[in-house]
Amino acid sequence: MRKFFASVHWGDKLVDIFVVVFSITIAFWLNNWREDRSNARQERAYLINLSEDLAKDSTDLAERQKEVKIVFGQILRLQEISSIPEKVDSIPLLMYEALNYDIFVFYPEDYTYKTLQQSGDIGLVQSDTVRQVLSHLYDNYQFIDLIKETAYFYQTNLVLPFYNNHDIRNGEILDLDVFSSVEFFNMIIYYRNTFRNYINVINDSLEKHRTLQQLIQAELEK
Repeated sequence: MRKFFASVHWGDKLVDIFVVVFSITIAFWLNNWREDRSNARQERAYLINLSEDLAKDSTDLAERQKEVKIVFGQILRLQEISSIPEKVDSIPLLMYEALNYDIFVFYPEDYTYKTLQQSGDIGLVQSDTVRQVLSHLYDNYQFIDLIKETAYFYQTNLVLPFYNNHDIRNGEILDLDVFSSVEFFNMIIYYRNTFRNYINVINDSLEKHRTLQQLIQAELEK
């Protein structure tokens, strides 16, 4: 046994072990390096696509914002003149103008974000802040959908019945008392509050767009 140990070239064995360990370490390092490079390329592509999506959404929401403010002003005008008998005849026109805007049509560019979520690639986005603001933004989008459903319900079930009190053939109002009723006033309040919520969520979404564009640009410049 002693002769066996004495005959082993331990120096050579240690060198062999070192070479094997070193080779494995280098292989792991190279694999991680390639994976990091691949992830970085994927993250960059996602961030660029998100930036483009946000730019389109910003343009669309800015248009909605202008129209909503117009209609909101008309609703406030309705609220004001509903208690003035001599101005009641202008109510149907204001109601028609308010209903004439299809301001709740908003289809966000969400393909990139949904892909990130469904594929699990959201983890490729290194910035915690970007992920958090993105999540809050798409919560806003869901809230916009809820507001849209609420507004359409009000239009169909609350607003239109009052508008039908107007004879469009001759412009006459069938029952003036309808526009001074508690039901009509309540309808205006409900509709006004819906629009106020819509304005607030649009403003908040546009602010998040600006924040995200700045954050994404900073990430792309790293």
